[in-house]
Amino acid sequence: MSDGKTIQVKKNPSIHECQSQKRTGVPVGCTKYWVCERVIDWLKEDGTLGTTELIKKLKDHFKVEMPYMRVYYGKNLAMDKLYGPWDKSFDNLYRFKAQIESESPGSMVVIDNHIINNKLRFRGQLCIACAVDGHNWMYPVAIGVIDSETNENWVWFMERLKEAIGTPDGLCISTDCGQVVMHGVSEVFPEAEHRECMYHLVQNFKKTYNGKIFDDHLWAASYSWSEYWFDIHYNAMAKAKPEAMKYLLQTHKKLWTRSQYLFGSKVDYVTNNLAESFNKWIKKDKGKHLDDLLDTFR
Repeated sequence: MSDGKTIQVKKNPSIHECQSQKRTGVPVGCTKYWVCERVIDWLKEDGTLGTTELIKKLKDHFKVEMPYMRVYYGKNLAMDKLYGPWDKSFDNLYRFKAQIESESPGSMVVIDNHIINNKLRFRGQLCIACAVDGHNWMYPVAIGVIDSETNENWVWFMERLKEAIGTPDGLCISTDCGQVVMHGVSEVFPEAEHRECMYHLVQNFKKTYNGKIFDDHLWAASYSWSEYWFDIHYNAMAKAKPEAMKYLLQTHKKLWTRSQYLFGSKVDYVTNNLAESFNKWIKKDKGKHLDDLLDTFR
């Protein structure tokens, strides 16, 4: 105001240097608790949403850039609200075991754990043994949770599987090319017909050898029912690339062609697509706590 008159400043030509103008980062109110309330409904719909996906959804819906760890802790709070704390889910396993064995005679629930820093910890990687039933449908026979794929862990899983199913005549076990799972089968089920997934075999094979000759004959050799047709396809590859067949014999010693399958098993699959189907089936349930996850499998 000057001489009784009011002067209006419509635009300040100077650079605005207030601290608030320079501020960057996340608004103060966007705590992990705020994140929890915003993401909980999304996690109800899809428990497999990861932290990175949630960061993007928060930005799209609320126009805020959130730090990874804040969203991570917020997601954990939301999961606890939905399913309860992780530690409680571990405790529930013993009640789960008692209930299954009481209500479903013949079923087995084996719990093995170890102590880390004076806390009880369970193993954390999923194993599955899937079979084909009389309707040619997928039938999950045994499910295990291990900490990592080691010889010891796969032997443990196979031993539990053997306790459950024994060693029936015509037992056939198909695995991928992983050395540890193959070791587990050989150690515990030496008498079983051990097949190797053709898809994994081909993926490994193509890292070293490829070309039209293999495109035309490798899968065809696997699908051949008779030794006559197997020999035609195999010999065509051996004639074109003898070192490739030498590699195949040395590195893939389990059964991978129908022409060598025994008559005891009536399943003619040459791949492990059963396991892939199971993984797709449970995809949206993998975010659940362990007790809820195992009950969903049941």
